[in-house]
Amino acid sequence: MNMKDSAGMREPYLDGEPDAELLQRRWFAALRATRRLEAECRQLLNALRYADEAWRRACGELEAFEALSDALEEQLTRLDEAPARRREPERLAVVSAA
Repeated sequence: MNMKDSAGMREPYLDGEPDAELLQRRWFAALRATRRLEAECRQLLNALRYADEAWRRACGELEAFEALSDALEEQLTRLDEAPARRREPERLAVVSAA
């Protein structure tokens, strides 16, 4: 129900009949509840949009980290498969104190 409906509902019930007043009070209470729920729905929709954006961003980051992990794993595999190179021990220069 919108505001145009509320103006139309008030007029016929101004005659003061108890049943009509009760009906009018119930109608306005239902209208308030409807507006409150509409506001809650808008807030939840905004939260869903924010969560969706965050989820998409996190999935993109995950994909990038998985690609990095795969690349590093390939490099490690190549290092393990390469022939072992022996390093010559470094020779220290002997310095005479004399």
